[in-house]
Amino acid sequence: MRTDSPYHRRDGREQRSTRTRARIFEAALTEFQRVGFELASVTHIARVARVSRPSFYFHFPTKEHVLLELQWQLEQEIIESVSDIESSSEALHAFVDELFVAEDKLGGGELFREIVQVWARPPPSVNLQQLPSPCLEEVVRRFVAHVQDGASLSMTPERAAVLFLTAVFGYLLGIDGPRQERRADLHALVGLHLGEA
Repeated sequence: MRTDSPYHRRDGREQRSTRTRARIFEAALTEFQRVGFELASVTHIARVARVSRPSFYFHFPTKEHVLLELQWQLEQEIIESVSDIESSSEALHAFVDELFVAEDKLGGGELFREIVQVWARPPPSVNLQQLPSPCLEEVVRRFVAHVQDGASLSMTPERAAVLFLTAVFGYLLGIDGPRQERRADLHALVGLHLGEA
């Protein structure tokens, strides 16, 4: 999802560069789904995208940067889906549901686990402390609103949000099982963090 103005006129070179980046991104995701992230070959990705290896690295300094781009896109979609929900409780329950939508979009399996891994433990090659985290910002906003609505937390909303997301992503990484059971467990986790009866 582009965040710049739709009225920005791009010259031909920039448009070609954007199309090239999109081809590399799609080829990389296909390769990740085919053989897994660790075994994915930049050479193969570049060949499928019809670019050189240096062109791959021009657009994505590492393979992890492709995952970060995918994570960013998924976060934007998740936040867009929950941002207009008024109730903090309903929004956090919808957040859980949207994680399963993201899992479906990626075909389940290892690629989704790689994205959850990026959320839970960012790659050392990237300093995410300096980058925005839309999911964290939205969850903090929901915990702040929960307190403003009269709820009591034993910690700051910011700390509650970090612990909540750590629990959600840790659960998704550590627990296998039937989808409905995992979904029910994460909805129970929302209730636990919000003090729902």
